[in-house]
Amino acid sequence: MALSIPRPSQLPEIAEIAQTPVAPQPLGRPRYRPRPLLETPESTYLQYLPAIYRQDYFMRRLLLMFESVLGPVERMVDVLPLYTEAEMAPEEFLPWLSHWVMVSLDRSWPLERQRTLIRYAVEIYRWRGTARGLKLHLRAYTGVEPLIQEHHDGFVLGADTGLGWTTKLVDGPGNPILFVVTIPAPDPDLIDMEVVRAIIDEDKPAHTVYQVRVVRVHPPEPQPRRRTRRQLALPAPGHDRDDIRRPVHS
Repeated sequence: MALSIPRPSQLPEIAEIAQTPVAPQPLGRPRYRPRPLLETPESTYLQYLPAIYRQDYFMRRLLLMFESVLGPVERMVDVLPLYTEAEMAPEEFLPWLSHWVMVSLDRSWPLERQRTLIRYAVEIYRWRGTARGLKLHLRAYTGVEPLIQEHHDGFVLGADTGLGWTTKLVDGPGNPILFVVTIPAPDPDLIDMEVVRAIIDEDKPAHTVYQVRVVRVHPPEPQPRRRTRRQLALPAPGHDRDDIRRPVHS
């Protein structure tokens, strides 16, 4: 290895460096200065530990690791009722929720109808084979209250039977195992008759037969608002009734 010999022009700089005083270094091992700890967020789990552990830096970091894993699970448990209520459960959660009540959801149904079916599933099972259970199931799909007319001896009119609408005057005996289902709907085109028949076949007693039809009904027109006595200024006693003052609007 070749040694580098300073040139004559560099000798004054070397002499100046050599004459610079050097401060004496203290003897012994240099003193250790700990680095300041970074601010660490406190875990909410610290409140469940004795006070002596709450100031420990390692305990803070250790509990934060557990909280980062268990925190999402705890938050899901806190909002569990939102997942078990059919009206508030997320849409992607409805198929799993339907398995709890043994319902096979038809994804072609509107979303609100699917929620209604899950909500009334237990009640539908309870009354399966009866007119009440069939009404609940049909209402869950159609959104309207169906009318079910069963066979009775004699001429009977009731809440589900109306002369000229669901009941006709004909000669001859009636069929004791026949019932008629009438669905009043504002828009019959929105109701799939195949779905309606599938619901009736699933819920009706095995020995019965049925007829089903959808009747278009118009929503009731809003009634004119009646004016109160304050709005309608009545004449004072002794005046002509035709002399009615007009209401004054402020």
